[in-house]
Amino acid sequence: MKEAIFLDFDGVIVDSIHECYKISYETFFGFYVPIINIEDYRAQFIKNRYLVRPVYQYMILHQVLIKLFNNEISHMEIKDSFYKIDRQTHDDLKKNFEDSFFNKRKYYRQNKEQWLNMHYITEFGKTLQNKVLSDYYIITTKDKDSVKLLSKLYNINIKNIFGKEEYNLTQSKGKIITNFLNSSDYDSAIFVDDAVDHLRSVNDDRIKVYYADWAYDNNSNEFEVYEF
Repeated sequence: MKEAIFLDFDGVIVDSIHECYKISYETFFGFYVPIINIEDYRAQFIKNRYLVRPVYQYMILHQVLIKLFNNEISHMEIKDSFYKIDRQTHDDLKKNFEDSFFNKRKYYRQNKEQWLNMHYITEFGKTLQNKVLSDYYIITTKDKDSVKLLSKLYNINIKNIFGKEEYNLTQSKGKIITNFLNSSDYDSAIFVDDAVDHLRSVNDDRIKVYYADWAYDNNSNEFEVYEF
């Protein structure tokens, strides 16, 4: 039986939280500096980063954190507030934020060394280094150019990438993997992600899903942890 292995990228293979914080913060706030304790704000961003799936949701997260720091919501209300604001946000605004985010990322990538230094390889990522990984696939909401640059930096030889371009067509990693299996010679797949919403998007008995408990989301859930 031929099996493919699909791996999320951010948090699972490479820790990009510092880069995503910097770019999303500057994209959201621009030249406006809010009157908040920046270190506390950053800590809350890191703590609640697990809520973000597609890039536009960084905008939602910043909106929620503003409410938190303005004492409009409590810590217990962060998750519900996040999903409520997401539902109420117009698609055009989501797209505008994503476009601005990726444009700013391109700007930072011009200084490749500085940009790469915003990232760190995970312990799991280290197990992939300098290996032949022909049956491995990266499935991510990150742009492919960034994935390729970081993979090259860390000597991770996964050439098959489903990035934000493919994700935006279906809004479902589960559908992407199912479509892949339907049109390939693979019989089954393993899917590893730290975002439970992505794991829950799978509705296919051919796909075994595993939770990456070393990444951003450390909340308990129904999925088996991936052992490496």
